[in-house]
This record gives sequence, structure tokens and C-alpha cells, in this order.
Amino acid sequence: MREAAERETINHIIQGTATADLMRLALMKVKDIPGGRILLTVHDEILVGVKQGHVDKYVSQMQYAMELGQPFKGVPLVVKMGRGGNWYDTHG
Repeated sequence: MREAAERETINHIIQGTATADLMRLALMKVKDIPGGRILLTVHDEILVGVKQGHVDKYVSQMQYAMELGQPFKGVPLVVKMGRGGNWYDTHG
């Protein structure tokens, strides 16, 4: 049981650090997309305010930016996108 707990602890640290690194990379790419601005990050989510009329193009560019250049070859990084007037509505 102790060895299992030690493995879980190490794994938790590695996964948490990897997620944080991926979020930093995503934020650096997303901040440069014209037509919107980053409002908030919540865990592994980025909430962006986008100008009216630019949503479709922005969402497409944002998903492309977040999925491209993945550091782990052969391991897909899947990004789910949501839309809504507020953070809650994007999860519908």
C-alpha cells in the first residue's frame, strides 16, 4: 500500500506540472489571436471574450492554436470548445 501511495504521489505531481505547462503554452498562443481577449482561466479552461461577429473564426483559430505543436508525438491533445454568454453556459 505504501509503494502504491508513493507512485500515486509522484504521478500526481508529474501530471499536475504537465497540465500547467500545457496551459502556459496554450495561453501564450491564444493571447496572440486577434478579435478576442483572455478573461479568465479556470483549472484547465480558458475563458475568452470575443467581439460580436468574430466568434466562429476565433473559435476555429483558438482550437487550432491549442492543439498544434503538441509536445508528445503520437499522443493527441484534444481540446473541447464551448460557447455561451457566460462561463456556465459554455458547458451545456
